Amino acid sequence: SMMAGSQKRKSPVGAGLGIRRTNISDLNSSTPIDPGYKFAAFAESLDFRVEYIAPDGCVHRFPAPGDRHGARNGWAVLHGGAFPVGILGSWKTGETHKWRLRSDIPTIEERTQLDEAMREAQWQRDEQTELGVRSAKEKAARMWKSAHDADTSHPYLISKNSRPEGIRQLGNMLLIPMRDTTGTMIALQTIDASGNKRFLSGARKRGLYHGVGGPLVDVVAIVEGYATGISVHDATGHPVAIAFDAGNLKSVAQALRSKYPNINIVICADDDRATEEKIGRNPGRYYADLAAQAVGGSVAVPEFAA
Repeated sequence: SMMAGSQKRKSPVGAGLGIRRTNISDLNSSTPIDPGYKFAAFAESLDFRVEYIAPDGCVHRFPAPGDRHGARNGWAVLHGGAFPVGILGSWKTGETHKWRLRSDIPTIEERTQLDEAMREAQWQRDEQTELGVRSAKEKAARMWKSAHDADTSHPYLISKNSRPEGIRQLGNMLLIPMRDTTGTMIALQTIDASGNKRFLSGARKRGLYHGVGGPLVDVVAIVEGYATGISVHDATGHPVAIAFDAGNLKSVAQALRSKYPNINIVICADDDRATEEKIGRNPGRYYADLAAQAVGGSVAVPEFAA
């Protein structure tokens, strides 16, 4: 112990109350302050929720800004040693922040460590993503297996004046399969009785769709949501690919274009008029235009009676 071999001296005020006095000389001594707390304080100043990050060169996970209860999209890697450097970020937003204990110009060693930390984080991110996709795929298969054909009187279908086509039901949830162009189910969308739509945690969405109607011959329509897909198919007779949301229209269009080089692709835009009035932008039209441009397709917009 620190007292060993030293002469007995009068206890300082507060001794025995668990109060540890820090001498200024302690701070200037050769033992560096653990950078884990300083790096965590930097993370907290950016609204990440973490109290300590071990300086071990490994990826550590914690809640990122905006994470819901239980989510841990925040990540950090801290290299200790003589020149502690760290990098942290959010897997939700893709943001990254670099941190150094010292304020002078970074050494080559520090730069190398930062690059190494970035690679380590990316590698682990890819591994987690792959694991998430695989377990979501297995979960989707289990749910699909234990489900039955969807009930025509499901409240969501009734409210949308829709019908089941290639979908199943588990309890009060409709299961909409999300397949790739080989027809393999990779994930599921669930829709409950109130119309709340959810995706399985960790699941892939990009480029996946639910197909309605016959084989693709000369035309395919791509839409955002299930009920829209059924309406478009019933109105036109064309096969339809349901892309699940506006951001996925382009990926689905590209997947279908690479499989069917000569087919006519029509993107059916959701006309988000209410949103446009609020934010001055119509995401339905915007993403539909992007998707159509990417594959040389056309855009169809719903007409509203005046």
